[in-house]
Amino acid sequence: MHKSPVRDGFVERSHFADAAAALWLDGELVHMEDLVLHDAHMDIRTPTHELTRAHAVLRARRRIFAQKPDWALSRPGLLVLRGREGQGGSGSEPVRVGSVRDAGADDDAGESLGDATDQADALVEELAEIDAVLARSSRLLADEKFAPRAADSPEINTAGGQTRGRPCRTVSGR
Repeated sequence: MHKSPVRDGFVERSHFADAAAALWLDGELVHMEDLVLHDAHMDIRTPTHELTRAHAVLRARRRIFAQKPDWALSRPGLLVLRGREGQGGSGSEPVRVGSVRDAGADDDAGESLGDATDQADALVEELAEIDAVLARSSRLLADEKFAPRAADSPEINTAGGQTRGRPCRTVSGR
């Protein structure tokens, strides 16, 4: 195949086929014709997210193919393929996965790990509230009896003030 006159066409076709197959493994369908047109900048409609991802895979395959065979698994190759080529420095200082430098050297210097922990705690609280609402909705749909919340009381309106409202009506016949 190395000396074949159809080598270049075969290699390009395999790049396109593998890019489409990579997204197919994720459950996304990308037509090879759409990928070819997008690569040639001849597509007539806005590309989908899947097509954009397939084009990124295509570019990565071409970049790997243009380098030496062991480049993709070397340190510089992995940094380039992960999109962190400017963060590698001179190569004397190792970059560990999950380190502050690996998380983004160009990010705001004012952010600390404590801020990230506070954000994670806030996210956990939000998710717990969502879980409570889902559990309450499930009980309501199952017609279970439970104590009303303070916000469900007719004496409290949505603006937070006290009011004497009429009790909620229930819909019967369902």
